[in-house]
Amino acid sequence: MSDSQQKSSSTSGISRQSIPFKEELRAIRREWRDARGLLSIAGRAYGRGVAFVHVPKCAGRSVERGLRKKFPLSRGHVHAGFTFDHAVGRMDQEIVNQDDRQAALQMASDHRSAVYAYHLAAGLKCVTGHAPVNAEILRLYADSHLFVTVLRDPVERFISHFKYSYQSSGQGSIDIELEAFLKTARARTFGSMYRKYFAHGTTAKDAEPEIRDCLMRFGAVGFVDAMPDFEASVSGSLGRKVSFGHVNATSQRRKPAPSALDPDLMSEISKNCEPDMAIYQWSLSQFK
Repeated sequence: MSDSQQKSSSTSGISRQSIPFKEELRAIRREWRDARGLLSIAGRAYGRGVAFVHVPKCAGRSVERGLRKKFPLSRGHVHAGFTFDHAVGRMDQEIVNQDDRQAALQMASDHRSAVYAYHLAAGLKCVTGHAPVNAEILRLYADSHLFVTVLRDPVERFISHFKYSYQSSGQGSIDIELEAFLKTARARTFGSMYRKYFAHGTTAKDAEPEIRDCLMRFGAVGFVDAMPDFEASVSGSLGRKVSFGHVNATSQRRKPAPSALDPDLMSEISKNCEPDMAIYQWSLSQFK
């Protein structure tokens, strides 16, 4: 065999041997570019994921920030503002009062629940946001994700939520005084927020059994006044240290809300929060 024939044969041999390797490289590139491939890589890197249900004004921004730092390659957040804008667009009408806003917020709440479930089904390892759930969602994804949430005294939560929303520019803006607000349907939602977030889609008049069933499926239920305990519980369950710190969103507001509350208004707020208070007291006996 001539030198040129030997060279040709040798080159051809190298080329044939390199084909599998090149194909593997192409496959790796495709896997990296493809979202499903990235999810697969993240799954191998992180193991079990975490799903945080953020009840408004319950230290949620601190928890979201701490969890998302631990899952930089695979995380999904449900943005309340985007879903609200979508809901308003579907309503095809202007928001002129709190009842209109409540209707848009309810529609947005349904959107957020669907997006949250989509993130879980897609396999994202850290899913967060103001997204209502129910026991069925937790049943479906409890093996792949540790579900966590934080609760707060309902009266304190109501007042904080009102102050945060009062004269704000966001989707949850409240443009009337507290006394007038307490007469709206939205105020009743403020007092039954745990029904909204842990019994999504229920039509039962008494949703307490469904709420309890849902909360019992959580891997960690914390309380605003005991965040170090919650942090330790989540860290232990995930097998990795998480730190939540403290982010006070209300302090960043531009317009101050009324600080002094009339005793009669406080009594009305307490009565309004009775549904959530029953759940809160039960939760304290179960999880604290």
